[in-house]
Amino acid sequence: MTGGLPNAAVENLRNLQQLNISGNSLDGSLPASLFALPHLKILDLSSNDFDGHISIGSFSGPISLEVLDLGFNRLNGTLPVRAFKHIRSLNLGHNQFSGSLPVSLFALPQLNSLDLSYNYFEGHFPTSVSSEPVQLEVLHLESNMLSGALPTERGTQ
Repeated sequence: MTGGLPNAAVENLRNLQQLNISGNSLDGSLPASLFALPHLKILDLSSNDFDGHISIGSFSGPISLEVLDLGFNRLNGTLPVRAFKHIRSLNLGHNQFSGSLPVSLFALPQLNSLDLSYNYFEGHFPTSVSSEPVQLEVLHLESNMLSGALPTERGTQ
């Protein structure tokens, strides 16, 4: 498939739980209506040509997504971390995100897999990412421009 993904194409899919349209040539902005679908748990738009920001739009509450794969696109901007309260797996690898690593990502309560590889994140790796134990099981940060020490465990077991 080619072309954009207009809001009208997805806004009425109110019962949709999973959407996978990866590996196409879709381009343009991500429709904000995708993130407002109340039952959408898995969204895979990887390996397309989407660009611009992840736009949550006027939808102010946490999104229902548990798995979000936007890898291999041309997305940039800031990450709407506050909206990702239920996210378990987040793949934003191979995009054009830049700036400092959002420390708040590590405090997401359900997140166990995070891929931010092959972006342009820079600065120091946060040495104190959360006051609670971090649930991450998989973390990919390769091919960024991060520096600094890695966090160590608090206390001994």
